[in-house]
This record gives sequence, structure tokens and C-alpha cells, in this order.
Amino acid sequence: MGAHSGTAPGGGCFGGPGPGCTIFCVDAAIRQPSALHRIAPEDDVAVALADLEPGAHMTVDGAPLDITEPIPRGHKVALRDIAAGEVVRKLGWPIGRTTRNIARGSHVHTHNLATALSGLNEYVYSPHSVRTPANADAPTFMAIAARMGVSAPATRSGFSAP
Repeated sequence: MGAHSGTAPGGGCFGGPGPGCTIFCVDAAIRQPSALHRIAPEDDVAVALADLEPGAHMTVDGAPLDITEPIPRGHKVALRDIAAGEVVRKLGWPIGRTTRNIARGSHVHTHNLATALSGLNEYVYSPHSVRTPANADAPTFMAIAARMGVSAPATRSGFSAP
């Protein structure tokens, strides 16, 4: 098994245990780590995965974004111009309202965003889980890997031939 040439520089297709067996292909853009992460498609902000400096040219979901002020790691960056009083979404949900205009590429934090949770004494995050019926006959990833002769440790760090 080995890497095969990809469709874009830095990308590649990764083969299985036999000739002509392609398990997956990765585009170069996907392999390049981004310093910004938009959690949900409808979010107005992205999270900085590293400290960002003004003038940094970033890309979020393929769209260019210029950072306008220092953004500490873990803080939010505006993905669009947001007017004072507008609702800001993160995780696909409203997290607060802006207290002043926020320019695209700017820091979004407590200095310009009022939480939607103010006045609450307690906040409980309680996601709803969905149970699916177990099907003992359905193949699992580990069962498929075992049939291919790939060891369990290899599935965590990459495929290797037996």
C-alpha cells in the first residue's frame, strides 16, 4: 500500500491493501490546517485556533478574510459586518447581541457582544441524543478493517498492511 498522486498539489489518494484499491482521496485544501474554524454553516463568527495578528490573510470555508485586530486563540472573529443590536450565532445558535457595530475580520468578545444568557441564574446544556436500533449484522468500521487485515492500532494512526 502507498500514497498515489492526488488531484491537487499537496493532496493525494491513499490506497488499500491491494492494487487498484483506493480508500479515500484528500484535496490539498482539506489537508492544510486553518487557523479559523466555523463550527456551523449559519454561524456569524469563527473561532481562532491560534493567536491571529492584524493583517493576517485567512480563509474560512473557501472565502478570504483579513484580520483587522489581534485575536487571541479561542476567541471569535466576525465573518461578516454585524450591526449594533444584531443577534450573533455560534454553534448554529444565537449567543448574544452586538453592543456596537463589528466589522468583518474583527474580534468578537465581551467588549462588543452582550450574552443572550444575561439575567439567568442557571444555564444547563442538555443536548438531545438520538438512539438508533443496533443491527448486529451490519458491518462496522472495525469489522471491515479486520476483513482487510488491518490491525486495530493501525486504524487509529493510519492503515498499514499486515
